[in-house]
Amino acid sequence: MASVLLLDAMLEKVGLPAATYSAFPTEGTRLEVTITFYPIKSKLGRSPVKVSMSTSQHQDLAEAQDYVAAAAIKYMDAYEGAVPKDYHYDQLRTVEKANILLGQQLKAMKRDNASLKQKLKESLGINKLLSKGWDGSLSTEQTIINNLNHLVNSRLSPGSTPDDLELNNVLLNV
Repeated sequence: MASVLLLDAMLEKVGLPAATYSAFPTEGTRLEVTITFYPIKSKLGRSPVKVSMSTSQHQDLAEAQDYVAAAAIKYMDAYEGAVPKDYHYDQLRTVEKANILLGQQLKAMKRDNASLKQKLKESLGINKLLSKGWDGSLSTEQTIINNLNHLVNSRLSPGSTPDDLELNNVLLNV
């Protein structure tokens, strides 16, 4: 349902005059649209004070009017405590609450992820210590890797071509 129609129905239901819209062109093809309305609580004993809101973000008049009407409804929700009770509004509230809950769950998952990364790092350190043989020497595979690294480090000089650099990088990361 368009916000313009929803706002008009809200105001009509409590006996207030319909909102008025004014529009004039601004910078290029954009329109400045202003809505003026009486808030719902002004009907409840306070002297009526009109509220105005504007936008200049739109090029289409109907789109701009719908935008300021939605802003008026949000204003009445935030400052007046009066909101339309239709399917879409209730659904919006449900989705907003679910979004907040999902944001909290995401933060918790990020904390858990950081904790798991730390545990993995500690586990890798323990595995490295456990890979040593019973006599404190490194296992056969680790000894071969260390000997290969030593051979690469001591006998290969870095080449200047991209192929040499790539080969040296591969050998250093064995």
